[in-house]
Amino acid sequence: ADHIEIDSSGNVLVGALASTTDLGYMTLIVKYDTEGRELWAVRSERTGAILSNPFEPVAMALDQEANVYVAAGDTLVKRDTTGKLVLDFYADLDSLSSVVVDRSGVYVAGSSNRFVITLKYDAAGNEIWRAHYDEQSPWDGTAAALAVDPADGSVCVTGLSGGAYATVKYDGAGNQLWARRIEGYQLDFNRLDRKGAL
Repeated sequence: ADHIEIDSSGNVLVGALASTTDLGYMTLIVKYDTEGRELWAVRSERTGAILSNPFEPVAMALDQEANVYVAAGDTLVKRDTTGKLVLDFYADLDSLSSVVVDRSGVYVAGSSNRFVITLKYDAAGNEIWRAHYDEQSPWDGTAAALAVDPADGSVCVTGLSGGAYATVKYDGAGNQLWARRIEGYQLDFNRLDRKGAL
């Protein structure tokens, strides 16, 4: 398995890349109860979105109602607590790398034309804003992680940009507040602390 989340009831959700009988691949999501009993298992379904990337889930998140969001390739999928497909839409990026959900919406980070892109959607999958980090060389921009500050809704994204590690902070409306670059280091990507610091 590649990703795991626990909801407020203690149920466990797992996302993984699974092979098919015809030597292909699919996204597999499984939900277990607190005793490890399987509640449901679903494989990838598509409603018109054609993946140009592998089906491997790269990020998974739960909202306040325990709906699960799974990013795989260039598509974001939302399922309810029973595993029923609620949303399945193309994110208009080359690939996704992170997904975070809060009460105000769904945030995703990824890359498009090798630039780092951050987007916010509402619960229905409508795009609220899109931020394009362009202070970089376009040859190797890749988002690696995303975090949302619960205090003010600001968003931080970090990843690779022009041969360096870049971290960008946006306000709640998607306006860039600052960007910092670190050259020549191997970094682990961390989350925001309670005071909004990295």
